Amino acid sequence: MSRKVPVNIKKQKGFVTVIMAIAVVAMIGMIGLALDFGHAATNRARLQNSLDAAALGAARTLQLTTDQVAATAAGRRIFTINIQSTANYELFSNGASANDLTIEFSDTVKPFVPSGTATNFVRVRMNSSVSLATWFMSVFGQNNLNINSSAVAGVSPTINYACNLGPFVVCGNTEDGNGPDNNYGYPVTNEDGTPNIITIKQANHQDGDIGPGNFQLVNMDSDDHGGADLRENLAGADSYCVTFGETIETQTGKLTGPTWQGFNTRFEEINQANMDPDLYPPDMVTATGIDYETYRYRYKNGP
Repeated sequence: MSRKVPVNIKKQKGFVTVIMAIAVVAMIGMIGLALDFGHAATNRARLQNSLDAAALGAARTLQLTTDQVAATAAGRRIFTINIQSTANYELFSNGASANDLTIEFSDTVKPFVPSGTATNFVRVRMNSSVSLATWFMSVFGQNNLNINSSAVAGVSPTINYACNLGPFVVCGNTEDGNGPDNNYGYPVTNEDGTPNIITIKQANHQDGDIGPGNFQLVNMDSDDHGGADLRENLAGADSYCVTFGETIETQTGKLTGPTWQGFNTRFEEINQANMDPDLYPPDMVTATGIDYETYRYRYKNGP
């Protein structure tokens, strides 16, 4: 014979309330944990980017000068520029500084053996951690999260063979200040700050110091001295390679038409050159009259 058991509804409601309270606290704790660790991960990535830039800059200076002192100064300078940017304000305000860096040099990367004469690899590391205040974890007694990192970079290998080259020649002399550090004598901006536009192919083929018809253009294909090869190369052909020390010829003839036809293909004016758009598609950014910074922004974010 079954028997009815009385149930206390009020007691059951109180038990559910306790469970819900515990669950809500746990959920808030998990959300807070995710937010705090996400915040720390974002700043660690920013710190890593600054250290990477410092290591690359130091390695580049080391390659050019083989001077560890100069490379160390370059690494610290580049780290300072990056860490003091607006995006890295939180890191900088919490003590991230070039004064806290150790920059070491080694001839091998594994193992990395610091040496006062090494000229192959650079390691940039923080001596102490950057402490970031937590948002939610402080409720559980965790007031700070510490982040730290390091970066290693090596000097670039000597380029003895290069491909995908454009048919241009730019002459410069480091002795008169017109070398690579000075853009080979070509100013990036005019005196009023506007972008300086360099004409690659003059309409008047008798101008220039190289010789009649040779205005900063070279012949990448020794078997072809005509305009078709030049036009295709300017439109994006990528089949031209040279070896370091190899002698190449300057391009002869006016070739004004093939020059602008090849370039215009990059700006979607393919009908002027009768070139196959599948083989020579337009560039990603085809706007004219923009400066280099605008071009870089559009190339990254879309035209």
